[in-house]
Amino acid sequence: MRFHYTLAFSEAKSEYEAAMREYATFDENDDGAEDRAGKRLDAADAVFWSTPAYTPMELITKMVANDSRGAGLDNGFLTTDQICADLHRMQRCASSQPIQERFDAWRAGEVRLEAAQEQEDIDAACNASVELYQALAETPCTTPGDFIIKQYIRLRSTNGHWCVTSTKKAGTANLWDIQVDDHEHEATLETIDKQTTYRDIADTDIGRNLLAYGRTDFDPEAWMETADRIGFKVGLHQQQDGSWGFGWPCTSDGDPDPRLRRERDRLMEIVNFPFDGDKSRIRALADVIRLRWPQLMYSNPLAPAEEMEAA
Repeated sequence: MRFHYTLAFSEAKSEYEAAMREYATFDENDDGAEDRAGKRLDAADAVFWSTPAYTPMELITKMVANDSRGAGLDNGFLTTDQICADLHRMQRCASSQPIQERFDAWRAGEVRLEAAQEQEDIDAACNASVELYQALAETPCTTPGDFIIKQYIRLRSTNGHWCVTSTKKAGTANLWDIQVDDHEHEATLETIDKQTTYRDIADTDIGRNLLAYGRTDFDPEAWMETADRIGFKVGLHQQQDGSWGFGWPCTSDGDPDPRLRRERDRLMEIVNFPFDGDKSRIRALADVIRLRWPQLMYSNPLAPAEEMEAA
């Protein structure tokens, strides 16, 4: 594992440093040297500063480079918005682009495998799934999120998912959550490894999204579909002043199924991330409800009419 730099950042950094050296040492006797070096540095600047940082070392490298150019924050090459975006990406444990691409391919393969009906199609989808798994597993990890994804697919392939006959009949099937409650015919160490790995995956934002609907980032439409599948009642409730608020049940303790309790708690944690008062995910869910789930909008007859229409 190489958690210092992703491949994209490493390449951008190398070109940026080479361009800086060329610009600092161009031959003054060559009439076109300064112009060529300047154009190369401009091009390297554009790539280097816009390449997302996935690790602390990448963000530190950007900040040191910004300072070495004698530039201040927000009036130089690096902005506060960029830093916040990079920090949010790290807090999420986001995956690198190579792992993300292979995960998306693996996920699509799992969907095809689940949908296959004829034995010939099942065999072909199963063989493809193995190849996609291998391609993902053999891709080097460069971010903590990459490693979490690999642990997730390993645990899922070993223990199975919850899209089985009983959950399909109950309407609560989840192709992406992992079976961790059955310990029969299992060695003690296997149980410990399974449960603690599952817990560690579920304790990250990327892991919660993986377990909820098989995505590496928040997906408001998939979130709503998951909530509907497990009977988690959410909606937009209009207040007396005309404003709208996103609401859900106060607790899920009453559900006798521990798996469904975990799913509901997980959905709430996903929405509340990053736990600093940021309401962007709630706003995204509200937009989806207005567009696709208008039956979940509960108006207040005491609210001012003009505000109801505006909302």
